[in-house]
Amino acid sequence: MAGRSRRLPEVINGTRIFWPSKPHNHRGGHWDTIVQKTMEMAASGDYVEIYVNKAISTATSGRIQSRLRPDIIGVRKGEGYDVIEVRSPSQKSEQLQRKVRFMRENLFGALMVNGEVIEP
Repeated sequence: MAGRSRRLPEVINGTRIFWPSKPHNHRGGHWDTIVQKTMEMAASGDYVEIYVNKAISTATSGRIQSRLRPDIIGVRKGEGYDVIEVRSPSQKSEQLQRKVRFMRENLFGALMVNGEVIEP
């Protein structure tokens, strides 16, 4: 879907998207799934900003201090965050479920509206 040669949109439906400088994993459909999910989220109109492979501290403007880099962080209109992890070929779903649970319980708390793991 989205290769390195194709420029990805920085704004969709008023939602600003912050892409990584380099896609981080093209194997197994991982990157294509991230791009597809990000574009769906932006088109929904539910988000102000979406961060792809960016540190939690960056996506929350320092409100939550962490260097963890989920695949996608959506900043909802109003308040709250959606955190999405896309399983890559080298990861197990259970491992990512634990990571999302850790982020909810130890970092985001009630600010995490939705946390999910999706398959490529």
